[in-house]
Amino acid sequence: MKKTILFTLLCCLMAPLQAQKKSELLETITNLKSEIMALKDSVSLAKRQANASQSKTELMESQNQELRDANMTLLQNLNNFSKISKQNSENINKTISSLNAKEAQLKGLNEAFSKNDSTAIVLLTKTKQQLGDDTQVGTSKGAIVISKTLDFMFEDQASGKLAEAANTWLGQMAQVITSNPDRKIEITGLSMTGEFDIAYLQATAVANALIKNHGITSERLTVMAKDGNFSEGINFRLAPDYVKFYDDVKESIKN
Repeated sequence: MKKTILFTLLCCLMAPLQAQKKSELLETITNLKSEIMALKDSVSLAKRQANASQSKTELMESQNQELRDANMTLLQNLNNFSKISKQNSENINKTISSLNAKEAQLKGLNEAFSKNDSTAIVLLTKTKQQLGDDTQVGTSKGAIVISKTLDFMFEDQASGKLAEAANTWLGQMAQVITSNPDRKIEITGLSMTGEFDIAYLQATAVANALIKNHGITSERLTVMAKDGNFSEGINFRLAPDYVKFYDDVKESIKN
């Protein structure tokens, strides 16, 4: 009986203690669950932030790679541009050098032609003084052209016999030829009727007179006949030595 009462009393004393511990445990469990949920939320947030950071990192890496590629392309383009610019500069320098050379050549040509023209003008003046005002003297393509009519040069316009006045005048003509040793002499018989055999005969008679009577060498003389259109007579053409002229021009261009 005593044992039963004692057990009953003991149970009564333990009951509040057990009830108190259970409520504490439940509260602890609740708190722990709340902490676990908070931790889960924190972990989830951390994962999301980590994923976002990873995405940003990957994006930045991609953008950085694009920038590196763009920079490499830019450097290559700059290098190519530098090469092209250098090549263009070299081409421009070559072109300028070539233009300068061409300009020097043109200057040499102009100087040669100007010198020849100046010589022709001087020769024209001297020839007019030597042959008199009644002689027709002009220039054509750098040559001096002297014209005499058939009635002055020949006793008979249809023959090759020189008139006395013509022989005297040819002495003056020989002086002009002798004083210009660098000139080739073309003697042309002009015909307006197509009788070139007579025109050639007359030109040959003039050349023979210069050779036999006035000491002009045959190498300096060229004889021909051609259509004079509406004029006839004897033309003397004192032409430059074109071989020498060409050599002078070539030497001027080289210098």
